[in-house]
Amino acid sequence: LNAQMKTAVTTGFTTIMMEQRMQAMGTDFIVQNIGAEKVGNYNCTHYTITTTNSKYKNMPPAKKDVWITNDLGSGNLFYVGSYLYYPKGSAVAIKLTDLGAIGVVVKWSVNDPISKKPLVCNLISYQPKRIPAGNFSPPPNFTVIQR
Repeated sequence: LNAQMKTAVTTGFTTIMMEQRMQAMGTDFIVQNIGAEKVGNYNCTHYTITTTNSKYKNMPPAKKDVWITNDLGSGNLFYVGSYLYYPKGSAVAIKLTDLGAIGVVVKWSVNDPISKKPLVCNLISYQPKRIPAGNFSPPPNFTVIQR
């Protein structure tokens, strides 16, 4: 939404451009199933996602640990870090689902590149509900631009 110009741009969601850019930079992802673990009250599978880069040899691999439960049903995306998620159909989400991950992320951990300390996020509550499509509509006084 652009409040100043009272316009809203709508477009289909895709990860193709981002993934093409990452591929051009030599970025690859290795996903591993570490095994079953309990996180809080949830039966989870622990996965690691390791990001490597073949073009930038001085860039060390980055590793994320993710715990996913099927106890809460399936989801459309995997939230795996601050401002980082893998939507259904993205390269990493496909690798995760190929290993059996179809559920909801209840915990993730990644080492902060600056402090070298782990950043950990835990799911603290869950409320299943349907959100009306109208909640995602632009205000009526906005011009909608379809792209």
